[in-house]
Amino acid sequence: MISVQSLRVEFGTRVLFNELSFSVQARERIAFAGHNGAGKTTLMKCLAGILKPNAGIVHAPKGTRIGYLPQEGIHIRGRSLWQETESAFGETLALRGKIDRLSHELAKLDPRSSPYAGMLEEIGGLELQLEATEPARMKPRIESVLKGLGFKEQDFPRDCAEFSGGWQMRIAMAKLFLQEPQVLLLDEPTNHLDLGTQMWVEQYLINYPGAILLISHDRGLLDTLCTRTIAFAHGRAEEYAGNFSYFERESVLRREIQLKQYQSQQREIREIQRFIDRFRASANKATLVQSRVKMLAKIERIAEPDQFQFRNQQGREDRHRRT
Repeated sequence: MISVQSLRVEFGTRVLFNELSFSVQARERIAFAGHNGAGKTTLMKCLAGILKPNAGIVHAPKGTRIGYLPQEGIHIRGRSLWQETESAFGETLALRGKIDRLSHELAKLDPRSSPYAGMLEEIGGLELQLEATEPARMKPRIESVLKGLGFKEQDFPRDCAEFSGGWQMRIAMAKLFLQEPQVLLLDEPTNHLDLGTQMWVEQYLINYPGAILLISHDRGLLDTLCTRTIAFAHGRAEEYAGNFSYFERESVLRREIQLKQYQSQQREIREIQRFIDRFRASANKATLVQSRVKMLAKIERIAEPDQFQFRNQQGREDRHRRT
């Protein structure tokens, strides 16, 4: 559904991603993990088409609808709550409007004329299209989503500008849920929600028909919803075939293995370097020294594990075992 190929994003001298590649399939639930500043939100903006990467491509099949809920910065005004959420059904509203206009023009035509017959046929085709959008479900769906997100009926005619920032986010979320894009990008969707609304959103997302990519500090939501985790650190991304708890356990094991491999390689490098230093001036060992120099140059260096990150993960794992 979405393919990310060799993505590179940099800000000045800082490289957030380099050669980042992964794909998103239909109905997948993917968590983005990593410390603040690792680039999770930046990547979502690239997927949403808001931010252009320095290199690489984000590809989606033609017609794929991608919806993005940012963490902040939404300010809606000049429309009622109902009008704003109703606009999610743009196709239905456009068809209704066109049918109404043509019906008004039809009344002015001679029923025996060919223009009348042509327009009548056009209206019939539009009505079939309208029926396919299930307009009868529009009103109950809007009411269901708005009430699920904590709005009351008396809020429906209020101007969106009357709502605070947290409620503005709920309005944007309601519209996004009603649009039902094939790919849903959510950046901290439960930040401003009370417990009851969080539970409603969680259940809604479990049943959501499209793919979901999620950034959240809500561990319960990550564990319940996501079946795949992509973790970001130091310009790299690692994939884990499980939820956030699985990622935490597995990442500790990966760091342990990486640390052992790193330490073993460092011992090998030191041994080779000692041999080079010891016999560099020896004519009898010149061929062997050159061989070791070439050997050293060819070694593909294993990156040193992030010790701070490793200790933090191990600490979380130890606390988890004690509880």
